Amino acid sequence: MKKISILLLSGLITISFIQASDGEKKQSSQQSQINTDKNVDWLMPVGFKKLNGSIPESFKNIQSDLDYHEIPNRSPVFNVERNIRDCEGSWPYCQLSYMNESDSYYYLSSGAEGDTFAVVFQPECPCVVQEVYVQWFTAGEVIAFGADYGNASEISPNGDCYDIPNGSTNLSPIGELRTNPTLNTIDGYNADWSTAGLLDIGGTFHVSSNPSQFVIALVKGGDTPQPLSNNNDITGREETYTWFGGPWNDEDDGTWGNYSPVIDLMMMVAVQYPQNGFLWANSYSLSNTYATTDTRTIEVDLWDDADCNGNGIGIGDGDVIILHIEVNGVEYANLDFDLAYAIDIDEYNNGLYGWDVAYIAEAGDVISYWVSAIDDNGLMSEYSSRSFEIIAPVNPDADLLIIDDSGNSYQIGYNLAAEQYGIPYEIWNVNSNNGIDWSVINQGWSNILVYGWGNSTLPVIGNEEDAGYSDFITNGGNLMLVDQDWFFGHNLDGYPNSILTVGPGDPAYDWFGIHGVLDNPYDADNYDEGCIGDTSFISLLYGLPDLNLYHSIYGSANWAGFIETGFAEPVYQGQSTGEFGGVRVDNGTNKTALFTLMADAAVDSTDDGDIFYVPEFFQFVNFFLDWFEVDGPPLISNISGPSGSIFSSEPQEITAEVSESNGDVFTVNLEYSTNDGETWTSISMSGESGIFSAFIPYLPGGTNVDYRVSATDEDGTTTTDGGSYFVYAPSNDILWVFNNEMNGVGFPDAYYFYEGNETGEFLYSTDIWHGGVSQELLSYYDIVMEITTTATWADLIDHYDVIHDWLNTGGKRYFLAGDEVLGIMTGWNDGLTVDGSLFNAMGIAEIYHDINEGSTTSVLNAIEGDILSGDMYEAVPDGSSIMYDPDYEIGFDNLLDGILPTDDATVFLTDQISEFAVGIYKEWDNPSRSVFCAFDPLSLNSAPEYYWFGASYVGPTIMSAGWFTCPFVLSGDVTDDGNVDVLDVVAIIGHILGNSQLTGCALLAADLNQDEIIDVMDIVELIWRFFPLIPRDNEIANIASLNVINNQVTFQSDGIVDAFQITISHEPESTIELTEKSLAADYVTDGSLTTMIIVAPETNELFSASGDFEFVDILAASSENYVDVSMAIPESFALKSAYPNPFNPITTIAYDVPVPSDVKVIIYDLLGRQLTELVNNYVEGGSYIVNWDASEFSSGVYLVRMTADDFISTQKVMLVK
Repeated sequence: MKKISILLLSGLITISFIQASDGEKKQSSQQSQINTDKNVDWLMPVGFKKLNGSIPESFKNIQSDLDYHEIPNRSPVFNVERNIRDCEGSWPYCQLSYMNESDSYYYLSSGAEGDTFAVVFQPECPCVVQEVYVQWFTAGEVIAFGADYGNASEISPNGDCYDIPNGSTNLSPIGELRTNPTLNTIDGYNADWSTAGLLDIGGTFHVSSNPSQFVIALVKGGDTPQPLSNNNDITGREETYTWFGGPWNDEDDGTWGNYSPVIDLMMMVAVQYPQNGFLWANSYSLSNTYATTDTRTIEVDLWDDADCNGNGIGIGDGDVIILHIEVNGVEYANLDFDLAYAIDIDEYNNGLYGWDVAYIAEAGDVISYWVSAIDDNGLMSEYSSRSFEIIAPVNPDADLLIIDDSGNSYQIGYNLAAEQYGIPYEIWNVNSNNGIDWSVINQGWSNILVYGWGNSTLPVIGNEEDAGYSDFITNGGNLMLVDQDWFFGHNLDGYPNSILTVGPGDPAYDWFGIHGVLDNPYDADNYDEGCIGDTSFISLLYGLPDLNLYHSIYGSANWAGFIETGFAEPVYQGQSTGEFGGVRVDNGTNKTALFTLMADAAVDSTDDGDIFYVPEFFQFVNFFLDWFEVDGPPLISNISGPSGSIFSSEPQEITAEVSESNGDVFTVNLEYSTNDGETWTSISMSGESGIFSAFIPYLPGGTNVDYRVSATDEDGTTTTDGGSYFVYAPSNDILWVFNNEMNGVGFPDAYYFYEGNETGEFLYSTDIWHGGVSQELLSYYDIVMEITTTATWADLIDHYDVIHDWLNTGGKRYFLAGDEVLGIMTGWNDGLTVDGSLFNAMGIAEIYHDINEGSTTSVLNAIEGDILSGDMYEAVPDGSSIMYDPDYEIGFDNLLDGILPTDDATVFLTDQISEFAVGIYKEWDNPSRSVFCAFDPLSLNSAPEYYWFGASYVGPTIMSAGWFTCPFVLSGDVTDDGNVDVLDVVAIIGHILGNSQLTGCALLAADLNQDEIIDVMDIVELIWRFFPLIPRDNEIANIASLNVINNQVTFQSDGIVDAFQITISHEPESTIELTEKSLAADYVTDGSLTTMIIVAPETNELFSASGDFEFVDILAASSENYVDVSMAIPESFALKSAYPNPFNPITTIAYDVPVPSDVKVIIYDLLGRQLTELVNNYVEGGSYIVNWDASEFSSGVYLVRMTADDFISTQKVMLVK
């Protein structure tokens, strides 16, 4: 395809103008598939609007099947004479239009950037397009240009699209661009042929007799501008020449058809015919070339002073005609008309002339040429320049030339094949080089491979021009052509069902040995169904692979033809029709091969939609290049070795087939890497009969291994990737098996262990294995969890006898899930399971397949209180239900199976409609455990309020793993000794205080209230659940207060407090003493912080400290809630009795302060003299203590006096030594 990218100066849009490929050339009704998978907002018929007010204000909607709008306040004068060819009057140009100037009736409201209108015109004879006028309804920006009429001519030779609905064909009305697409700004409403409607289409252009039609195209820059049109219903026309398509900035060609059969665009084109006008000339393009010295003929059409019937003087002696030649923009020569010669002219000397131009140039030089003329009337004219370039081959020593002749941009397989097999090659693109010449074909290669879709340069019959292929073949060159439309490309297909016969003198016969071809065969009774040619071809030669073509994946269409062999040897036969699709000839001097099929449509695609060529295609290309004996390094194929994960301590064998067509000596090496290709280790491969092998030594578990094979001879080295594998090494307690063709059904594998609703964490670390398991692998595990969810059922491995034997060894845990595993393993037969089978042993008595087929969802019921689904039952949002919804969660169909369980199995999920079980579990006698889910676990959610059970704590995956790993029936048995007692209380206390660390099942057992936090509430839960003999005389506490007297802490509460968790700060040398009257108590000190836990205190005493301290954190709990704790505040000032009294030498003095105050505590003797000041501070309300050390004083009676605000209190203390 030719593609011109134009950036509009306004920055509005970037549009890529694509010329429709010659390969996309069939009627839409004849195509096997029309590609409509484009991200394009097409303007489809959705109704039109009719204006009732002044332009362009409010309008009302009128239902219709088209988007065109009547112009408001119009008074048309209708003229039923259409297809105007008006050349009268003083205007120097003739008018081409399909309606009169005053015929505007509708405005067209297509509203997408890139929407394209293309109007086809048919002049009476060759002319020059001078000006274009369009009538508009609204302002905006539009790109305009001129072009040849495109390949839509195949379904509408005259350009009429009246019966071609919008979006119905890929054939484009726009052919080769004749002017540069140019941005125009439309000022606003204009309903006549005035200069306000004059468009700049990028210049004038000539229209010759072939093609005789041309197109004026408009590409909209947005919702506006909106062009005006006529109304065919009023004028009685049943034709329209206005095509609609786009947008052009899509990567692929747009689909085309009429905008509506009711309208034609209000467009007028001014053209100038040669009669009594200037001399008209059109030069033809020459292809790029390798020839640095050559004589090439420049052909030019000349026409002058004749009417459209050819009558007139024509080219004469009075005309001055010059052919200008430039090299790299510098004038090279100006050749007079005397040097030209007639090639094909009429009686008036109008027609085709040629100049033979000799040149000497270098690679990279560009030679340009154009014609200027002064005719016998004195009218001057100069015409557009053409050019060709001298090109140097990139790989001049290559033995293979690949020619892309009219192929599509995605046809790159032949280049890739040559690269894969290490064959040096040169590539020539006929379209981008404007053809091909003798110098390219005969540069020195021994082999040419031509591919395309309707190639034009390789002749079919004897009277066609030959660019140089005959000399190439005569000199012993080998030629291969792969093109399903070779005959069509030369207008020789004669479809629907005409056989083209060829014979001696025709290249198709002389070179390829065929007698005829039925090109594009059709079912005569069902013509619209398209080509009935084969897409599956059976090889008739040993070593040549069968080919299966997938045009729908490749984006192509099937136009494969039937070959009638002459002296050629058939090599491919259609599987359906038995007709031949490929032949070859070996005449002893050279070899040729012809294929009337698109071999490179042998493709497939990944799950992500990426298209790739299948190995058979590369083998096909390689087979014939090998048959041609293309000079290159050895060819490597069919590398075989391990892939995926392997579990083996043995060396791994790698084999490969290696061939060398030229008989050269070669060596073969196996190379492997363990560091992603940074370095490679090479091992020599040995073999015979073309099959070589070597071994990669055993590598330690956890190693990723890449391997490849290289082969070397005197022509070079070929290296072909072989594959990769992972050396598996068990590293976790759980083995997760994905026994299907996918890795986690579109999610990463670990999503089956993902908690996606709250924490966003992966809850288990597991080993992952893809495919079937062995007894050796299972010997490393006690827990195996398997997912069989599948889209294709292609790769499920029956390893269930191995699993069964493993479970029978006892103490194993097995989880199996997937809505088609039962069907695959039983052939989708409903009924009883086989006694002694794994499924029967897991608790499945009967199977009923796809119980809700046809419905995207199923409503499921969890079982209240069940060990696997009880939590799910509680977690369902109010008013919602559990849904099996694979379409939403993983994009799969609902193929839920129903189960009747055995007597020893337990149901945990059922289908609401059928009441069948869909999830069961079983405790085996040995004692193994198993869980079966007849669904994909990730696909569980709730509705109408959404909750993703598939990735949550309460989903069957996580709950089953919990059942497998922890004895949850003994929740609270932290020590795992089978009992719940004070040792478990102590273990939890140790975990909270940091003296020890609980992990795994012990941690789960300690979280008795399941709030994911281990604290005193879990201890309280344990006490109430397992210590019923603890007295419960009082109510459960809600509030409590702490009292501190003499550094001794007590509490008061309105009920039972079961546990305290207290943190205090103190001097590092302080000591802590906990009450001895409790179920359990412990503390841990870290520097100046001590955290203590006291469980079920029997009195109100908690602890005492040897020095002053402050509370940092206080947590208290009863059986149902946390208890609100506060410090006790005295109601009045008080100086309390010292203790001890009498004392020696220290006594403790306590005092109460109800409100913040300045407090003093002073010691006096009996004479009133102050001896020492114990307190002189501003303190908050509370109870305080202070010690008096009287070591320096003698025995006697002393006075302790406290003052605070207006409060004064004194007491006597006695020191006795």
